[in-house]
Amino acid sequence: MEADLITDEHKGKILIGGSIITSDALSKAVKVGVTGIVVGGIRHPDLINFVGYEIGVAITGEEDLGITLIITEGFGKMNMSERVFDLFKTFDGFEASMNGATQIRAGVMRPELVIPHQEKKDISDDGLIGGMTLGTPVRII
Repeated sequence: MEADLITDEHKGKILIGGSIITSDALSKAVKVGVTGIVVGGIRHPDLINFVGYEIGVAITGEEDLGITLIITEGFGKMNMSERVFDLFKTFDGFEASMNGATQIRAGVMRPELVIPHQEKKDISDDGLIGGMTLGTPVRII
């Protein structure tokens, strides 16, 4: 995600980018008033440049940066999982809430993006409500 892709109409929005974000794009997003960004990757120097210091590995998400950032894959130019990106595209325009807090030690916390929505309940012939069954693929980030 490059800075020129972020415009004033993104104020108050959560932006989803399929790959990498630059520190210039992050700075522009803060200036515009973007609420949050979810992307596949970020270059380590860009993260340090944006945050202003090297962040620790134990707890993140308490930085006062004016925006919430979730990186789904890691450092470098990494594409977001196609399944995750497609899921986000399905909910384009929906209201959402995000929390970027991360803690990898005791009391593990992971960043989250919650999209409230209603979906039809799939009632099978045997009267059971559809849902996860043994063998259903899941992705934990």
